[in-house]
Amino acid sequence: MIELLIKLVEQLNGAVFVLVVILIVAFWATYKLSGIISLFGGFKEERTDLKLDIKTIKNDLSNVSATVKLLYDIRTIQTNSPISLSELGQTISSDLFLSTKVDNYWDQIKPIIASKNPSNPYDVQTIALDNAKLFFDKFFDANEKDVLKTYAYQKGLNVLQIYPIIGVHTRDRYLREEGMKVDDIDTYAPPT
Repeated sequence: MIELLIKLVEQLNGAVFVLVVILIVAFWATYKLSGIISLFGGFKEERTDLKLDIKTIKNDLSNVSATVKLLYDIRTIQTNSPISLSELGQTISSDLFLSTKVDNYWDQIKPIIASKNPSNPYDVQTIALDNAKLFFDKFFDANEKDVLKTYAYQKGLNVLQIYPIIGVHTRDRYLREEGMKVDDIDTYAPPT
């Protein structure tokens, strides 16, 4: 191949040889440039995906913010320590028999709390409140869920406002059975 190139160079004059080299360099540069352009095209797609991810995060944060505002505007629990039911929370609990429902599912609920190895009343409270939605989703039957959701709708509440009530009843029952006092929560609560 090299010999053929040498004979070709000998037969061509310098200007034609330079033109052939320029054409080869131009084809090579075009090939490399197309690779770079497609690389930047990938960046554009990734940037678009990133923009969509950021927009989704902003929407999620907006929803969380609205939910937190809603929960603080219409409180079903009082945020003083230890956490207790507000007047509205007591009414909802009574109307929906939430204490009885916790009692009905206690054999399934208690092992979940116990598996977290709470060592004091504050831990029990945290576990009970953090898992209240799980208890509702996992143990309440479809009819009980419908009743609760219909009640929330009719009262202009968000279902999220009812979960803490379940958590408070769960906490209270667990503390009673373990011989702990609700008032001892402050002894173990981290400083705010």
